[in-house]
Amino acid sequence: MYPEQSVINGADIPADSAVSDSAAEITAGIDSTREWGLVFSKSEEVVEVSRREPTDWRSESLILCPLLLLFFIISIRFRSNSRYVRALLKDMSSVRERGNVFDDTVREKSFLVLLNLLWIGCGGVLLSCALGYREVECMGVCAGIVGVYTVVMMCGYYICGHIFTDGLHTDMWIRGFTSGQGVGSLLLFPPAMLELCYSSQTEIWVLCGLIVLIIVKIVFIWQGYRIFFSQCGSLLLFLYYLCSLEIVPLILTYIAADYVCEHLL
Repeated sequence: MYPEQSVINGADIPADSAVSDSAAEITAGIDSTREWGLVFSKSEEVVEVSRREPTDWRSESLILCPLLLLFFIISIRFRSNSRYVRALLKDMSSVRERGNVFDDTVREKSFLVLLNLLWIGCGGVLLSCALGYREVECMGVCAGIVGVYTVVMMCGYYICGHIFTDGLHTDMWIRGFTSGQGVGSLLLFPPAMLELCYSSQTEIWVLCGLIVLIIVKIVFIWQGYRIFFSQCGSLLLFLYYLCSLEIVPLILTYIAADYVCEHLL
């Protein structure tokens, strides 16, 4: 038998033909085993998913890192503002006509601004996930909408306060609003971080954020009632306020965020 030939069943077959037939048999065997799941190849979908996961982490870091940095700055400032946090808790429900020794200091005002920025960022993350959007663009848009909501509400409280009462009670009312969101941001931060890191429990984290929002709103509404609606005859006016300044803006904010995120994608 020559080296160039192979003998199969007593017949001389060229070596090239034998090699090609063997390759065909091996290929057929691989194809058959691939059908039964014994041999897997990287499909386009698998490759796409493997490439997408690092991108998602990099995208979420655009939200995660600023929130962590903001919380880190707040933590450093907290070392010299521990008494001010207690003052914020009092401002959330206080109706006493007295000056606060922390009101006129720039450091405490900047600390309150940082807390409200943390509220806006965490609220944007949870609002976006509540709508079903986990893209970083939607989280940024929702954070911007929460920020617009905060500014609009402060303007609304300022106008209504000067219509129905004096400047002192108006400032007290607005301070209760910003203090509530500032203190609430410390409670809203953990669910937002857990949502970014453990998205499989979105319903739980969003529910925690909703509970924090409800508690902050209840405390603030109670303060407003004590300031403006101390008489029984003003109950109907209080209901008007509750619908126009507390419930309707929240609904409009939710609808606006959903509309913008849907058209953004």
